[in-house]
Amino acid sequence: MELQLTIEQVKALLVIAPKSDVRYYLNGALLEVRDDRAWLVATDGHRMLVIRPTARIEGNDCRDGQYVIPRDLLAGAEVKKGGFLFLSVDQYQGENSARARIITGTGEIAMPTVDAKFPDWRRVVPRDASGAWAHYDPAYVGDFGAIAELISGARINARIHPNGSDAAPVDLGTDEALGLLMPIRAENFPYARPDWAA
Repeated sequence: MELQLTIEQVKALLVIAPKSDVRYYLNGALLEVRDDRAWLVATDGHRMLVIRPTARIEGNDCRDGQYVIPRDLLAGAEVKKGGFLFLSVDQYQGENSARARIITGTGEIAMPTVDAKFPDWRRVVPRDASGAWAHYDPAYVGDFGAIAELISGARINARIHPNGSDAAPVDLGTDEALGLLMPIRAENFPYARPDWAA
């Protein structure tokens, strides 16, 4: 199975995927394959990025399932801005393990997939957003701005749909990707203009 991706999609996943989380299965991205469709998911537990590549999946030697692609493999892709690469997953003959490969115009790199179960990302995706006010980590909000620019190819604003204490959907300016941002716990406090600003 080969899935065509842009280098910007890979870079967007790397914004979210942790480098050294103790939950080692998060140090990469999930590739989920089902009925000739694919999803790529990265999360650190506070934010999530789901990409639904629309490029055609080539080959059918990869069974439907979930494959955790190591972060180091994704980070090793060397492609110019605007360029494409292929992510390939091959089953080992007679085994339950798989190997992931990234193929570019200059060569390929490969690593075994991570032998672990990735969290059920669909459980976190809300059907709608309540609009209830919440606090969000400003650094994470900024990261989604960078992701929106990577994925859309234009300078756009990521739009957060407040959702109270639940995950807030983040509109990234394309139908091919969705962000999710968990709120931070913060007490509401009244604002009063400081005397020196009067």
